Amino acid sequence: MVRGYHFFKKRSFDEKKRYLSWIQRSECSDSGLKLQSPEAKRLSIKPLFSIVTATFNVSPEIFKKTFDSVTSQTYGNWEWCLVDGSDNADIKKFVKGLSGCDKRIKFKSLENNFGIARNLNEACDMVKGDYFVFLDHDDLLRPFSLFEVATSLNKKAADFIYSDEDKVAADEECFDPFFKPDWSPHLLTSFNYINHLTVISSDLFKKVGGLRAGFDGAQDYDLYLRSTRQAKNILHIPKVLYSWRKTKGSTAAGFFEKSYAQASGKKALESYLKENKIHGSIEETPYPGIYRLRRKLLKEPAVSIIIPTQDKKDYLEKCIDSILRSSYRNFEIVIVNHQSKETETLNYLKLLSKNPKIRVLNFEGPFNYSAINNFAVSETKASYLLFLNNDTQVLNSDWLESMLEIMQDEKVGVVAPKLLFPNGTVQNFGVVVGLGGIAGSVLQGCPKEHPGYWGNLVSIRDVSAVSAAAMLVKRETFEQVGGFDENLKIAFNDIDLCLKVREKGFYIVVTPYAEAYHCESVTRGHEYSGERLKIFKQEISYFAKKWKKVLEAGDPFYNRNLSLVYPDYRIKDE
Repeated sequence: MVRGYHFFKKRSFDEKKRYLSWIQRSECSDSGLKLQSPEAKRLSIKPLFSIVTATFNVSPEIFKKTFDSVTSQTYGNWEWCLVDGSDNADIKKFVKGLSGCDKRIKFKSLENNFGIARNLNEACDMVKGDYFVFLDHDDLLRPFSLFEVATSLNKKAADFIYSDEDKVAADEECFDPFFKPDWSPHLLTSFNYINHLTVISSDLFKKVGGLRAGFDGAQDYDLYLRSTRQAKNILHIPKVLYSWRKTKGSTAAGFFEKSYAQASGKKALESYLKENKIHGSIEETPYPGIYRLRRKLLKEPAVSIIIPTQDKKDYLEKCIDSILRSSYRNFEIVIVNHQSKETETLNYLKLLSKNPKIRVLNFEGPFNYSAINNFAVSETKASYLLFLNNDTQVLNSDWLESMLEIMQDEKVGVVAPKLLFPNGTVQNFGVVVGLGGIAGSVLQGCPKEHPGYWGNLVSIRDVSAVSAAAMLVKRETFEQVGGFDENLKIAFNDIDLCLKVREKGFYIVVTPYAEAYHCESVTRGHEYSGERLKIFKQEISYFAKKWKKVLEAGDPFYNRNLSLVYPDYRIKDE
């Protein structure tokens, strides 16, 4: 798995110290630690958790720590289904001896090592519990891990549960946390972000047929792809409940420590495509463990590319020229001229109007971004609407195909490309709702090629909102939510539209395989003063009131343990 945690050399804070401080704060205040098992007994629902582990030539010293992490759980209603396929007699004897120390442990010694998937299935055959809990033979559970899962299940029914995770070093110090988003189906088909801790109901596990042979190194990824597809309710617990031990030979040390895992991950995704009748292919990327699910474009729907503009002819010309180099041809360009006065701009618009693929509309009245775009939509008939700023410049010819292929997923309402500053660094690749109080972009200024935070800059993934500087929307969805809110004249109209789309149950997706430069507010400028500042403040107030519950709940695709002050994925302060 690609690590992108310490990506900014200019970071002045010590993230390791910040995480150790976070651990101390969170665990000292955690109800699972303070209340211990007596409180667990008061839970109205007390599921039996079946921990599943397959051991193979594990270090006795390390396995003893794994063993202690299980037997010290503050929640006591568990069983541990443990199989050993070691070919070392001393290790086999040690594991068997430890297993006799607790009556809740079921132990089976295998005659041979059949591979991780079959070995785990041998353990799964012993399960009698309500939920499967997967634990590798050298990893650690937090003392309150099962308590947190049980508590969550008492609040909300779920058949697939996962948590945040970190790594543990040889000195037993925890580091490199992965604070994950809530359920993100498009991210899961980019890489196995779920990983650990994973809990699956017995009914769901049996329904999907358990673990499958032939996917060793990615047997868990294959299971998650099949399980989440059929799960009734997927629950993410935003707490670190699992520590992945970094040892030589483990993927925690580096994805290519198990070189076969890359091929197995691709195979799992190819199986996912076939079983779900998705036409497409899986491509490996330069980033280990990250893949591109490339859907075949089954149709070539019409796209109306809507570009509001006011003067700044040089920027508009670059924008139009880049679009006309697109490999996808079923599009029209609709330029909405808002009171341009410069002669060279007016002459250029007159020239463009002679192109059969380009229409020029005129919009009168005071500037209102929402009204301008709504007006343009009313003058078009295409199935897809692409809102584009006049200060953008498309960088790859297949940008439209790269977005339209994702739009073929009926659950997707909006797709956006990666926007870059002219110097090639990241400008916008999804918006976090709540960042800076209302909404903001993360990782701005990060090098284009860098994976970002756990691969999020190089993966197709789900977000809460995107910038309308470049945003593809299904017309049907746009009309269903009532278009842009014209009360938002200059700011947050794109975020508002995305939240309305999310409210209808559709996903907002970003793809790194479509890219464009964005000079950002060249036409209108960055500065807010006078009447413009007054309107901006009014719109902040309006947006905050309209989406009060959403802002209070937090962005589901941005972990609650991360800062809403700093846009660099640092852990939040107390």
